[in-house]
Formats: sequence, structure tokens, C-alpha cells
Amino acid sequence: MKILYDYQMFSIQRIGGISRYFSYLYRHIPDERIETSLALLYTQNVYLQDEQFPLQNGLGRVLIGKHFRDANKLYSKYRIRFSEYDILHPTYYKPYLIPDARGRKVVLTVHDLIHQIFPQYFPGDKTGEWQHRMIARADHLIAISENTKRDLMELMKVPEEKITVIHHGLMLDTHRKSLSEEEQSWILPKDYILFVGDRSRYKNFVGFVTDVAPLLGEYDIRLICTGGKAFSSEEQQLFRTLDVENRVSQMTVSDAMLEELYRKAICFVYPSLYEGFGLPVLEAYQAGCPVVLTRASCFPEIAGEAALYFEPEREGSMRESVRSLLDDTERRRQLSEAGRTRLTLFSAEQMVEKTRNLYLRLK
Repeated sequence: MKILYDYQMFSIQRIGGISRYFSYLYRHIPDERIETSLALLYTQNVYLQDEQFPLQNGLGRVLIGKHFRDANKLYSKYRIRFSEYDILHPTYYKPYLIPDARGRKVVLTVHDLIHQIFPQYFPGDKTGEWQHRMIARADHLIAISENTKRDLMELMKVPEEKITVIHHGLMLDTHRKSLSEEEQSWILPKDYILFVGDRSRYKNFVGFVTDVAPLLGEYDIRLICTGGKAFSSEEQQLFRTLDVENRVSQMTVSDAMLEELYRKAICFVYPSLYEGFGLPVLEAYQAGCPVVLTRASCFPEIAGEAALYFEPEREGSMRESVRSLLDDTERRRQLSEAGRTRLTLFSAEQMVEKTRNLYLRLK
């Protein structure tokens, strides 16, 4: 049996949860029954840096340069139309593939329906429209949480029998455990709060910083952000307004350094208003880092009792939750232990096996 993944997220993301997920499936799904392949010429994605693609070399960079996204799309269309495979598993929602995948089985992973729930955050973005078309075209959907499954059934009117829930597992890059030379020279603050991921829109970063800023000076601690882009001029102005510009920093790190950041943090705070799953929660659990979450969307499903929750609509609730951990080392220890126990419910091996079984069932 042959599974084909397309180019989309590996042209969009250099680093990020969706491309991490698909690179993990691409590498770990294959066994004596299943082969996987990627319709990709060239990528800058860090999770595929050891893989070989037709133009993944110096010549490729010269030939296609900044146009690698367009080149990947054309190559992907060619592979989807003419190559041999049993199931096409797109890595995002662009419906470009629909004409070329006639008569082929399509499995689509739906990570969230944020574009349907908060369209005001995405003016001019076509992702919501693309989702409608691809969900209608797909033969079967993978929802990464029961929360996403409910959203699909309620908002998109998808029949339950078309959806399989397969939770994510912990997918940190286990074959790259050493810090880079540069990372080895870094001196981390003694005490800090950790924020991981993109900081825009529904991620509620502005609300988070505004709410916890008084704690940074009061407790003489720092805020470290990683996983997103460098701070924008608007964010830097916000820090100056809140008088925390010297207490907030942004770092781009390897998986090994990310694990180190989790391990040494006072706590990890995920203030997002909506997520389909929330992979950083598992990453924090693996490192024994206490977790503070929004009581919203999938978070109670994923974290259970192994997190401290705040109410997003109540001003100061986030600050109160973080303060309670700063004042209570025993509570931090309890959450650390609870997180490691909770993590056993979400293994990457289980994610791979359930996905593999779904492929085989749909053949």
C-alpha cells in the first residue's frame, strides 16, 4: 500500500506543529505493508533536513531559488495525477489537488476550525473556504481531538462515521538531542515563565503579557518566548508601555534546547483562546514543567487535572493562576508529576499505529 503526502506545509513552515506531525507520519508509518512518499522538490523545513528530495541541494537552490513554493506545487500536482498511490493525505487545505486526485482516496487531517470560529482574525484569508471544499472532497477525516470532531459535526455538518479521532503524541526530535555550540554558550535566566508558539490573534499573547507583566517585576523573573517569529515593532512598543522590555526575550531553538527551556521554567503558560490539540502541553509534560492553560476548547480534554486553568473572560484570572504557582513550590511539584502521568495517554507510537490502521481500513 502506498501513501502520498503533498507539499503544502513543507513549503509554508520551516518549523511548526503541522509540519512536525506530517514529517513524523512520513518517517514512522512505513512497515512491511505501507510505503510513504512526499511530493516535494525542495524544502527548508527543519524536520526534513536529513531527507533527500530531487532538488534538495545547491543546484536546486540555484535553479528554483525563491520560487520553490511554486515549483513544489507543480511537482505535487504532477505526482498526484500520474504517480501510483492508494491514499493521498494532503498536509493542508488548499483545494488545488481536487482535479488531479479524481478517483483517488483522500484522507484529510483537520487540526482545528479556527477560521470558521474566529473569521474576524483572518480578513481576506481563504483557508475557511478551502476547508469547506476539502472536507467535502475527503473520503475520511482525522480529527486530532474530540473537540475538533464536535466542531466538524456542529459547524460543518460532517457525519460522525466520516471522522476518526486520533490524538497527537509527543513528537520531539529524539535523534537530535545535543545542543548546538551556540546554545551551549547561552546563559538562561534563573527564573522565568515560558511561552511557546505563534503569538498572533487568537493566541492571546497581548492579553497574556498585559496580565502577567506586573508579576515580572514583583517576583524579579523573566518571560521567554520561543517558536514564533522575532518580536514585531508593535510587540516591542507593548513591552515598553508595560515597562517589561528588559524582562521579555525571544529565542529560536532546537528541540534539545526547547526541552531544556521547559525543564528549567517555573511554568509554561498557554493562553490561546482556541486550539485543536495543543502539542506544547505534551512537550511541557515530558520535561516536567507545570502547565497553566485557558479553560477553553480542547485543553480540558487533553490536560485533564494535570494543569492549572484560568478563565479567559475574567480579567486578572491568568495573573492569579500564575501567581499561585510562583508562591507555591509544592503545587508546582504536584503539577509536574501529574503532567508526566497524563503524558502516558498520548504516545506518538499510538498516533502512528491508529493512523496506519485507518489507512489499511480505507484501502
